[in-house]
Amino acid sequence: MDVSTRDALVEGRGAADDHRHDALVWSLAVPEVGFSVSPPVILPGMGYIRHFADMAMKGDAETAVAHVEKLHAAGFTAETLCMDLLGPVARRLGAWWEEDLCSFADVTLGCCNLQQALHALSPRFVTASPVVGEGGRTILLCPVPGEQHGIGLSVVANFLRRAGWDCACDAFRSGAALAGAVRRRRVGMVGLSASCERHLTPLTQAIAAVRRSGGDRPVQVLVGGALFVDHPEWAMDVGADAMAVDGRDAVIQAETLLAVH
Repeated sequence: MDVSTRDALVEGRGAADDHRHDALVWSLAVPEVGFSVSPPVILPGMGYIRHFADMAMKGDAETAVAHVEKLHAAGFTAETLCMDLLGPVARRLGAWWEEDLCSFADVTLGCCNLQQALHALSPRFVTASPVVGEGGRTILLCPVPGEQHGIGLSVVANFLRRAGWDCACDAFRSGAALAGAVRRRRVGMVGLSASCERHLTPLTQAIAAVRRSGGDRPVQVLVGGALFVDHPEWAMDVGADAMAVDGRDAVIQAETLLAVH
């Protein structure tokens, strides 16, 4: 890795920011299910994350893809790029919009470019996979009804598939629509993400609907996202079986739920 790239990556990184962006991304990796994880070369700092967010918002998809390809060639694993760069960049774009520093159109363009960069990394996640769906590893990932499908869930889906899970990633307008999908697809686990407190009630209602949809077949529910990073005690309040503070914890929790039910 050249010196300028390394310097840009560490610029402005603070311990608090590092812990927060590590915790908010559901990047999943568990050695126990049959694949190895390469450690990150060095974590992107907040200065570099802001730089990449600005580039994604003002550039095009080809530029974003070329940038992550260059970083991958420099030694960054796909896991590191998704967990420590693309996820934090997406959240940075959202924060800029909330602070009125950019328009909704700017954020939409930036996230579209990030999706293309993530798509370019996806083939790196599907090598050396265990048998997909083996042992009941079926899961449906979605945001709480009322929130939009985001970059983070796409990242989670990549890691889950690599870990051998039969994983679908979708979005639903209501808890009833989610429950109907669970019933039709006969999935064994649902992963729900939530980012803000106003969605606590619809999340609780959605989980209750999922429970009813299973009938005699129990459906396990895992929750994550910024809301539960800040308030982990709310996971049990909404009726979830488990929550995860980060991606590795999420897969451990999912595997544990699978083993005990």
